[in-house]
Amino acid sequence: MTDFRERADRTFPKAQKLVPEALDQVKVANIRRYFRRCYRYMDAYKSGLNIQQAAYTVKK
Repeated sequence: MTDFRERADRTFPKAQKLVPEALDQVKVANIRRYFRRCYRYMDAYKSGLNIQQAAYTVKK
C-alpha cells in the first residue's frame, strides 16, 4: 500500500489505474487470514459478546 500512496496523485482516474495493481500485490494467504479473522469477529458478535469480549475471544 505504501507504493499506492507514493504513486497516487489524488485523482479518480489515477486511483482506478492503481487500485488493481495494488490488489495484485496482496498475497492470497493475507486475504484468507483477514477474512478468517473477520469471520471470528462476526461469530463472536452473533454469540452475544460485547466488543471487549469479542476481541479477547478472537485473540485466543
